[in-house]
Amino acid sequence: MKRNLIVIAFVAFCLATTFAAQADTITQWNFNNQTTAPSTGSGSLVLVGGVIDNSFSLETDATNTSSDPAGTNYTYSTTNYPAQGTASQTAGAEFDVSTAGYQSISIYFDIRTSNTSSKFYTLQYSTDGFNFINSGIDFTGKGDNWNNGKVVDLSSIAGVNDNPNFKIRVVSEFDPANNTSYTPAKATSTYAQSCKYRFDMVTVSGVPVPEPSTVILIFAGFSAGLGYLRLRRKHNA
Repeated sequence: MKRNLIVIAFVAFCLATTFAAQADTITQWNFNNQTTAPSTGSGSLVLVGGVIDNSFSLETDATNTSSDPAGTNYTYSTTNYPAQGTASQTAGAEFDVSTAGYQSISIYFDIRTSNTSSKFYTLQYSTDGFNFINSGIDFTGKGDNWNNGKVVDLSSIAGVNDNPNFKIRVVSEFDPANNTSYTPAKATSTYAQSCKYRFDMVTVSGVPVPEPSTVILIFAGFSAGLGYLRLRRKHNA
């Protein structure tokens, strides 16, 4: 009987823990619909800092493309970034995604930097929908190439969990070495406002906040296990 109890409790605990740890895609933009609407989930995309739409670009170069597995792969191109020496960390794309019902939030995205774009860019996040906080990660691009699989783990930031006002921005920034000017993504090029950033596979994911029944199941399994261990120790004493 005791053995059955501990087996049941252990299985219940493992199932509940596994369920709680599964990360889901909350919202994703793959741009194959050739709009700024998400391809999965709900949210909105706006451009900030004077940046404008350039086009939805069909990727045809199989050796230099984003991580999108779709056979017909479109990406989102933006242009009109700040003049040299001005407005660092203000211009780019903003993605508004409610994380209500989710925790352990993480971000994934692909970006293509043109030769004349800023080599450096960063991600910012907002918990109130108005004020943005720098992630502290200085990403780098290289020439006219895709830089895939950029990840920002916000799981340690409690304020982004279960938050209907959550937003992120990917913005260009000055070279951290001097913090006064943009360095072009290609060393032999010159930074230009007409530079382009292309975006693809922008994904916000998270772990569902456990339902009360799941929490009860975890607690019950844990309590039963502890109870059994106490009985066993008492019996062996």
